[in-house]
Amino acid sequence: MWRITFGKEIIRQLIFAALIGLANILPSAVLAEQSQTSPSERYTDVFAFCRAVQNTPPDFTTDDRYVGQNPPRAVVRTMKEELVQWRCQNGEVYGCSTGASGRNCRHVTTVNTPDDAVRKYCHDHPNSSFVPMVANDTASYWRCKGVTPVTDKNSTPDPVDDHGYISGMWQKIPQTAEGGLEPRATATASPLSRARDYDPNLAWQTRQGALLCTNYFAMKEAKAAITAGDTSWLDKTRCIQAAGGLRVVLIDAPLAPSSHPYGLPSPSSPWKGRVYLGEAGRDAITAYFDPAAVLTYAFATVPLKIEGTDMAISGDKPIDFKSPGDAERWYAQNVSGKFKQFVIPHSVVASGGAFRLMLGPVDYGWLLLSCIEGKPSCHIIGQRP
Repeated sequence: MWRITFGKEIIRQLIFAALIGLANILPSAVLAEQSQTSPSERYTDVFAFCRAVQNTPPDFTTDDRYVGQNPPRAVVRTMKEELVQWRCQNGEVYGCSTGASGRNCRHVTTVNTPDDAVRKYCHDHPNSSFVPMVANDTASYWRCKGVTPVTDKNSTPDPVDDHGYISGMWQKIPQTAEGGLEPRATATASPLSRARDYDPNLAWQTRQGALLCTNYFAMKEAKAAITAGDTSWLDKTRCIQAAGGLRVVLIDAPLAPSSHPYGLPSPSSPWKGRVYLGEAGRDAITAYFDPAAVLTYAFATVPLKIEGTDMAISGDKPIDFKSPGDAERWYAQNVSGKFKQFVIPHSVVASGGAFRLMLGPVDYGWLLLSCIEGKPSCHIIGQRP
């Protein structure tokens, strides 16, 4: 293997050139926001952070001055869920529930022309009656006439606010929401509150803080108790919040009708399963829970070509990578930026002298959107009954 050694002066020049290049590609608005405070300042209080920087996009990875809880406790408490985005707007904190596709929270364009993602979807899915929201960054709804995107005449474009977001999706977060329970806090002393690591060998497992109710009709009240931070009220519902990584066997896992052709998991259609505390299968309970309360994995696979077309769908044969670097490059090239934005975790694991790329742990809805059409080609380990 060749080893190249650089002198100190060359290294300094390379670093300087890299910094200049980075400055040229950063959006000017973000650079302006970052210049308002000293780079040495760090904020654990999201409200103080927003007062200082005034405005940020939802995914402000270029600004590392906020070092507090993410997502912030106040946003989770106000939105009443953890799958959220947040940003600063005119010095205030705003939150948004991402939904299944994430489009609710994205900056959209009102120009009545398809963007590149819509065009690509129609190229890959000619004559599709609907372009999924995950591929749509415009305010309009689209279908594919052949490989050409056309607006859906049966749907009205979403109204867009002055900041370029879909009206009504972003909610101002009051500072009074900062108190109370931490997100994913264990609200009751239970054997299920023992911490565990997530295990990629399990088809299904609990998310940290998953709400489990043995009585279906107690779920709504238990969620209200958690939002209120009232542990005694939660105890009375006989529901509990679980540790992460507990093995789950699904009994019933319905999908709700949606714009997605296969349907998607929804809190309005709870799942039911057997949750195991012990390795030997003892100390288990049968419980109802939101679909997002349980997690699974997927692994990268070789795509299946559809004969007579240039289309492909997800296959079942895992890809055996020669090195972790090869697996990481596959992830960078094949996983959509939209899914990366909403942080589908991934890892590389050794397997029989090779390496495999694992997506997860994450709830089933995200993997369904990511894998079902073969972009990327991946196989979901957790299967619904």
